[in-house]
Amino acid sequence: MSLCVAVDFYGNIDVSTDPTGGAGAWRKSPVFPSTGNTFGAPSQGTAISCVGGSFCVAVAHGDTCVTGCQAGPGYVKTTTDPTGGPSAWSVTSPASMSQPDGVSCPSTTLCLEADFYGVNVSTDPNGNGAKWTATGVGVTGSAVSCASTRLCVTVTGDGQALATSDPTGGAARWNLAQLTPSVNDFALTGVSCVTGSLCVAVDDSGEAFVSTDPTLGKASWSGTKVDDTLTAELDGVSCPSVTLCVAVDQLGNVIVGTPSPPPPPAQIRKLLSHDLIPRRGRVTIKNLLRNHAYELPFSAPSAGRLQVDWYLTPPRTPAAKRAPKPVLIAAAHLAFATASDAKIRLALTREGATLLRAAKRVTVTAKAHSHRPARDR
Repeated sequence: MSLCVAVDFYGNIDVSTDPTGGAGAWRKSPVFPSTGNTFGAPSQGTAISCVGGSFCVAVAHGDTCVTGCQAGPGYVKTTTDPTGGPSAWSVTSPASMSQPDGVSCPSTTLCLEADFYGVNVSTDPNGNGAKWTATGVGVTGSAVSCASTRLCVTVTGDGQALATSDPTGGAARWNLAQLTPSVNDFALTGVSCVTGSLCVAVDDSGEAFVSTDPTLGKASWSGTKVDDTLTAELDGVSCPSVTLCVAVDQLGNVIVGTPSPPPPPAQIRKLLSHDLIPRRGRVTIKNLLRNHAYELPFSAPSAGRLQVDWYLTPPRTPAAKRAPKPVLIAAAHLAFATASDAKIRLALTREGATLLRAAKRVTVTAKAHSHRPARDR
């Protein structure tokens, strides 16, 4: 069964099991309460996230327009039966939530919400308002997207993107990147992360920012102008896969993009075996001991982390009952914010230096691990 669920400005939840069937295929349910303001307006639905085909969490806010509009309370609606009508939804108003603009639930036990004062998190989103707590990330959140429980990104009205691999770990676990030139330039309005290996954010100047590992900070993001329409402002983006992203702007335009996917595992294996194994005659025991390290070039095909280990198996002594275990003699760890060239420096371990001093010729086993920025590999 197909299922699409949306929220609208008037506090309605719109549901369809046949989203291409036209207006008659959608069912509208008024589920958010009235704000109680001067105009008696309903809460304004702003975002919704569904996981597992039946569990949905929606957020809404109400402006308090008595002596002027200002940030109003936040509301959360949850259901395990999105097609069940208004009675199937339960509502709560967390004390830590004010004017929410985004919500993302990578699982039924983890939801994040972005609002006027920051980011809130819940490990029991189907519970009451007390189940939502502030993360301490004090930003004006405009959208949030979680590719998994190990990668969440929120964007702000000040042009910032904040990423974390530990959503429940508090403010210290978030890395901030200023994507626009300054906080007074353009606002980021939407973000979409998919499978942990691609995140795309958009702003109100028509620019899209792409990262394959947003936890590495600003250097991992690159911006591209994708909407040149005069006065067009991108409002949101959705990436169903690493090869397809769709954005919309305020003029009703749809912009389709095909971000480059991360390199396939076969390409990475070939690259590692070619670049990270020293050729005969290129390295000597004497040079290793003198420099306490060995450097070799590497061309990273994408953002990610690289780990290289050299092992040496000591000779077996006559009295030994078992073959000796390999000993780590050199290691290197390096992070790449983008596809780039770098020097890999393998530093000798203390045990490695001891073994090499007693040897004239050795055979080394090289092991390399390329960790692509995917949280749920």
